[in-house]
Amino acid sequence: MRKSILQDRKECFCCGTTLNLERHHVIHGTAGRKIADRLGLTIWLCAEHHRGGI
Repeated sequence: MRKSILQDRKECFCCGTTLNLERHHVIHGTAGRKIADRLGLTIWLCAEHHRGGI
């Protein structure tokens, strides 16, 4: 897994919190996640933003 090219810090991309973080792959689907990992197309989101609670 390559380091994200979209984000430098481990904090929610939307709200900046450092609690309950989950890695979000910008390209979806099984094959897409592998591609996103290889290209560094990932960001950190808190659980609420990642799961669409907000």
